[in-house]
Amino acid sequence: MTGGDPGKKSRLAGDPSRHAFVAEQYRQHGAAVFKRCLVMAGGDAAWAEDVTHDVFVRLAEKADSLDDSEPLLGWLLTVAYRLSANKLRHERSLWRRVAAVLAADGESSAPAVEHDPDPSALGPRLQASLATLPARERAVVVMRYLDGMAQKHIARALECSEGYVSKLLSRALARLRQLDWEVDAP
Repeated sequence: MTGGDPGKKSRLAGDPSRHAFVAEQYRQHGAAVFKRCLVMAGGDAAWAEDVTHDVFVRLAEKADSLDDSEPLLGWLLTVAYRLSANKLRHERSLWRRVAAVLAADGESSAPAVEHDPDPSALGPRLQASLATLPARERAVVVMRYLDGMAQKHIARALECSEGYVSKLLSRALARLRQLDWEVDAP
């Protein structure tokens, strides 16, 4: 999807208004990107808004090099998943450091991070169940079952092997079955 091929038309070829292009894409796809970020965030709307903003900043940076023949929503969702995964990794690392500092000060553990599920995005039970999954497992479940992505596309989006995606799906589905969800095999 990225440029480099002089024979492919850029989305902004001859268009000096990058801002207008990004604004239009936000109008068209902002809700879908936010919804996926919200699921990745375990229902934290402020967190999802931050990542959604970052996705469209990335679009502004890369708009010149995007291939006009490829669907833009897929690119936006892939960027959303990657940025979400990076943010979740960073936060997990941050909370470990906070827990270590608190433990050194005599506290037993870091404060729990609470999420406020948005029932309009997903049903409350599904939102709560997805929030119990580790970040990568949540990502593959969302991508596979809510977005209908094939495992090879999920692997590409998360920059891992298809085998690892299959393993994550199996683990996530086993966890969801323990929460009384009826789920099919990956």
